[in-house]
Amino acid sequence: MEFKKKTVIYLEDQNSVYAEVEIVENNQEFCIVRTFVDEKYRGQGLAGKLMQQALSYIDQQGGKVVAKCSYAQTYLEKHLAKKEK
Repeated sequence: MEFKKKTVIYLEDQNSVYAEVEIVENNQEFCIVRTFVDEKYRGQGLAGKLMQQALSYIDQQGGKVVAKCSYAQTYLEKHLAKKEK
């Protein structure tokens, strides 16, 4: 049996969570498995801001980033390409 740790970085209003990114950690590998932004909050760049927070957190932990959700994969491809230029 292998224990894993899940971290959720989120935004909320008085009633509920309206945006979040979910990260599963396993042996210093941090897998971004889900990003979500409620429909009424989309188009404001919140998913990108959550990804920035997630990557900052992973960097602080000294871990390796892996993306399983399509948004995180696209975000990483786009932003890692910018850093390499």
